[in-house]
Amino acid sequence: MKKAFSNTYVMAAIWALLLYLPNLYALYWSTITGGNFSGSIVNIHDHNVYLSSVRDGMNGEVWIGQLLFTTETDLPQPLHFVHASLFYRLIGWLFGLTNLPINLFYLVVGLLLAFIAFNAYSRLFTECLESHGQVKIATTFLFVFPGLLWINQILQEFPNAESYVPNNVLFAELWGNPSMNPITHNSYMPHFVAANIIVTLLFCSFLHVIRDNRTSYLLMSVYALIVAYLLPSLGILWLAIVSTVLVYLILVGRMSVSDVIPVILSFIPSGLMSIWSYSLAFRSDFWAKYIYANVIVNGTIDLPLLILHIGVFTPLIVWGSFKLLIFYDNKHLGHVIATIWLFWLFVLALASFPGSPRFMDGIYLPISILVTYIISNMHNVPNSVRKWLYTITTLLVIPGTLITYIYPWYGHLYLHFSDKRINLRSDDIWPIRLSITEMDALHWIKDNVGMNDVVVAGPIFSSFVPGFSGAKVYLGHIGRTIDFSQKLSAVQGINIVNRLPSIESDGSVWFVNTSHEIVSTPQKIYIDDGSAHCAVADFDLGDVSILEYTNCNS
Repeated sequence: MKKAFSNTYVMAAIWALLLYLPNLYALYWSTITGGNFSGSIVNIHDHNVYLSSVRDGMNGEVWIGQLLFTTETDLPQPLHFVHASLFYRLIGWLFGLTNLPINLFYLVVGLLLAFIAFNAYSRLFTECLESHGQVKIATTFLFVFPGLLWINQILQEFPNAESYVPNNVLFAELWGNPSMNPITHNSYMPHFVAANIIVTLLFCSFLHVIRDNRTSYLLMSVYALIVAYLLPSLGILWLAIVSTVLVYLILVGRMSVSDVIPVILSFIPSGLMSIWSYSLAFRSDFWAKYIYANVIVNGTIDLPLLILHIGVFTPLIVWGSFKLLIFYDNKHLGHVIATIWLFWLFVLALASFPGSPRFMDGIYLPISILVTYIISNMHNVPNSVRKWLYTITTLLVIPGTLITYIYPWYGHLYLHFSDKRINLRSDDIWPIRLSITEMDALHWIKDNVGMNDVVVAGPIFSSFVPGFSGAKVYLGHIGRTIDFSQKLSAVQGINIVNRLPSIESDGSVWFVNTSHEIVSTPQKIYIDDGSAHCAVADFDLGDVSILEYTNCNS
């Protein structure tokens, strides 16, 4: 047993390093070329927005932080707690104890969470599967991505492909939606990984209560509550999974209603948390607009895209689900839960609504369990047929897996608000690599810009300001900035209208120009209250210039 644990720890360390190899390379390359690693290589805007909460935690503001990505005042208090902000403030406080720079936050915390996640997933496989060999097979699936999304590159070569292939399929990233790929998902935002770890523990705890007759209802309730807070979508999903499993067991497994009641009571806190999260949209026009703006940017997972993500494993999953649900056996309860998990994802994909990707986190876990079950129960299949099936499956799994691993180096990483796409082999990997001057500018802003001041810069550089300096920005993230599009248009046309709407501050306004993002700087700007701000001081930091505006009457 000790040797097995030791091997798991070694594999977990290898897996974590493999997942974070692109980030480690970006850190190395940025350093030796005289720059600074900005902290992340994909979805930089979202990473930066969570860094603002990390900065709050590092400053000791754990319970209530600063809303640094928007300039309105008197905003609803729940904004301090949505998007897992409290989680990041707490982790930021702990990270601050290390005295490491904030640009290493995702690397340090991410490696640790990936290591923990691998061990948690191995524990889930051990609970569900019947032998050490089956656990090894399931664990192997954490290193691969079976998706067939590379097919869309072939489809793009057909004339008028947009006429018969949906755009969300035709132009999907070759490595798939990050939450559906075990390699990208576990090197993504920390709260996604943390939520998936807790989901794994919740799965195990649910198994113990139902299959092993343990009374760990409180532990199960705590896990469900944490999941519902970190990712409300997963909280709702697991309410549906558990309810469906209980109904199935009453009808097929002869489970008594009296045994069901304690389980249902255990999920009341998570249900209330999920209701709170989603009821915000119905409480006011503000929340309806705010939540809709955040949901819509997540895109859509429909049935074709779901099948392309599951890839070559799809027939095996359908076969396994049918066998398990028809011929129920209590020792295969973990398999049944995995089947019902995938059933609900199938239903959500059929519904095909904006925000559906948020329910797909951790899909590779039930897939691994079911595919392992099928592979391990092919005793009646002739050996020659099995070899043929394994060969075809392996050949179809290789492309998606290789693309996932090499994409950061040879792919086209999408950079919001920029015409260019980059990879780690590009001559200029900004904003993955920030120049010494840009980092100095962020430090300068931290030392010289007050809490009542507002920083105006291009949308990419702006996203770095709150986390790296603790200063408030006029715009910086499409979800966290109220009326982002209006403010972006105002900044882009400032030399024409000389007006910045929705600034509610009596402090200075600071315009920041970098060599990558140029912002016009008129001599005078106007804000909503009708007051004018005049340019009073210009600070030249090399590649970066900062211009201060103060009230013309002061």
